[in-house]
Amino acid sequence: MNKRYFEGLILWMVLVLTACGAGESTTDHEEAGPSESRTLLTAGEVIRQVADTFEEAASYSVKGETQQELERTLNGEVSIMKSEMITEAQWIKQPLQYHLLGEIKTEGMQPMTIEEYFIPGTGRFSSIGENGWVKLAGEELDGEITDMQMYSQNLEELLDMLERLQGDVLFTQEGNYYVMTLELPEEELLRIDEMTNAGLEALEPSHMSIQLLKRMKVSLKADKDSLLLNQLLVDLEIDIGGGEDVMIQRKADRSTFFNFNGIDAIELTPEVIETAR
Repeated sequence: MNKRYFEGLILWMVLVLTACGAGESTTDHEEAGPSESRTLLTAGEVIRQVADTFEEAASYSVKGETQQELERTLNGEVSIMKSEMITEAQWIKQPLQYHLLGEIKTEGMQPMTIEEYFIPGTGRFSSIGENGWVKLAGEELDGEITDMQMYSQNLEELLDMLERLQGDVLFTQEGNYYVMTLELPEEELLRIDEMTNAGLEALEPSHMSIQLLKRMKVSLKADKDSLLLNQLLVDLEIDIGGGEDVMIQRKADRSTFFNFNGIDAIELTPEVIETAR
């Protein structure tokens, strides 16, 4: 596996992780709001009720641009690169299907295209740039083969993580917005590293386990009255080997990123809001 391919895979995993973070945190923050005196979520109950509300949607689509800055530290020297990701995604509930198409342009690097499909029972088909790997329904299409399955309980696992980290969530109020900040503790970073290393070992059995994720902080801003997510900010620090760290900050707001079936407002039932209070 060449260095460019490895770096592409790492960047892809970062994007997947932060995308998952966006999905889970939308539900998290929609429930978080009405009482600024609250310091914790109610033992996962509100999370699950809001998740059920999202489950009622038959499908959703997302289009948008996300700007990010990558801060690279190599041999003590720091450089900043601006990066832009253009994303289109569609999810259909019945039958469960998922398609993501992304184009990443970063200063000083070749443009990268990411495309993912998920169809039940087939694993995940993905391609990453020119040196990507692909697999669909067990058939070799091109390049290397791996099987990094997505499971139906994926959302459940994300919700479980939120419940585990309730005590680490900080709620504050800024004007007409509630802000939730969560910095993942070391044990969660190690857990994510374990999953990442397992995926890399599937690609290359001789892969030596490494600690990739050094820091991950998620900040969410939601409207105080409607509880709708307004902004998502993710800070990451990743060790990509060779004494090189990459700092990544991703920022997305509702006006440019979030779009459910063309509707930029998701109604919560009075019961859900009352439970959150």
